[in-house]
Amino acid sequence: MNHDKLRSTLDRALPTPAQEDAMLAGLLREDREDQTVKKLSRRAVSLLAAAVLLAASAFAVAAGLDAKLIRFFGAAPEEAPLLSAAAVPLNVSDTDHGVTLRISQAIADRYSAMLLIEITAPEGTSLDAEVFTMDTSLNAVAADGERLGGWSLAWDLLEDEVPAGNRASLLLSLHSYDEGACLLGAALDFTFDGLYEGYGGSSFDAPQALSGQWRCRFTLPEEDPGRYVRLDAPIELDGGRVTLRSVYLSPITYGFQLAEGPDRLLGLDWMHGGDFWKDDVLNTTDGETVALANFYALGTAYRTETQLEDLGQYLFRPGRIIDPAEIEAVTVCGQRFALE
Repeated sequence: MNHDKLRSTLDRALPTPAQEDAMLAGLLREDREDQTVKKLSRRAVSLLAAAVLLAASAFAVAAGLDAKLIRFFGAAPEEAPLLSAAAVPLNVSDTDHGVTLRISQAIADRYSAMLLIEITAPEGTSLDAEVFTMDTSLNAVAADGERLGGWSLAWDLLEDEVPAGNRASLLLSLHSYDEGACLLGAALDFTFDGLYEGYGGSSFDAPQALSGQWRCRFTLPEEDPGRYVRLDAPIELDGGRVTLRSVYLSPITYGFQLAEGPDRLLGLDWMHGGDFWKDDVLNTTDGETVALANFYALGTAYRTETQLEDLGQYLFRPGRIIDPAEIEAVTVCGQRFALE
């Protein structure tokens, strides 16, 4: 890093006056409780805080990740290389009505793509809602030229290091319901219409924070950071016997796929309770169990004239960043399956 870049990084790492006041108050409070600790000047607090923020920034740079993504996933230093293996810089943007939408980075695997979106509105704009969503349309084409469909979309508002009233950082999570789909190397063409305060966008009559239409096109990386294991193993669900076709593991995604067996998926009620997955775990080679934090997408497609069999795709967020190679077995609906 040259001198100018280092100075720029240090300047960005300096805390705001509000941050200085909060940290100084905390340190002085501790000082009153323990008189053996010398009082620190505001300048010392500022330098200490800058060092902490700079260390966090250096960690993010070394991992090749935006610090906001590291915080969102709660990645520990030893987990950062796993997360960065699935990350790719994008830096695609569009501007309309004086508002710039930039997709700066993506974390992607076979079935999931998470996009870091930064909104910059004109000076004087206040973007202070707790939840933002956008009306979104997507045209996706796989690397083999086949059009992709069947998506689950979710929005999260991310915390910025230095909040600014006219900026907002959002994470758009995209997950495929289609077991046969593959996002690796896919070309994505997004159109975003308006920024809304609350869930559901215009379809839920949410208040509009910004008007405009923004279009961004890019291609996801072809390299798979995950591990796909074909099993074709029998599994008992709700008194029926179907097939656990495959399991997929990436640093941010765990998924399993079901197909027909002696019985069809149609008519089984195992998924309708919504919490069938909460006791499932991933088993590591060192004996640890990793719980599932939440689900990304749950979808079952039943046999039709054009679909030859019942197929299900069920994607989850692991309780922590995982190394796909360390998982030796998975528990699906109370049944353990070893991964060869």
